[in-house]
Amino acid sequence: MNRDDSFYAWAAQDATQGSCGVTAEPDLARHRIREALANLAPDAAGLVEKVRLDRSAHQPSYIRLTVLGRYGAASRGV
Repeated sequence: MNRDDSFYAWAAQDATQGSCGVTAEPDLARHRIREALANLAPDAAGLVEKVRLDRSAHQPSYIRLTVLGRYGAASRGV
């Protein structure tokens, strides 16, 4: 686990389906979002965020810290 408990969450969504995940590596999160967008409809959009595990939650959840990148049809090369 990261020393500061931070992770990188990514999520992509089009009109009918989506894909998401969490990793300890920011480069891997960027790779996964691009991969997900390539497999979704052309209007899909998504983002990568730095998150921290919410240790007080009853079910696994994350506290959003910072949006690191927004991705979509106009920014597929980002």
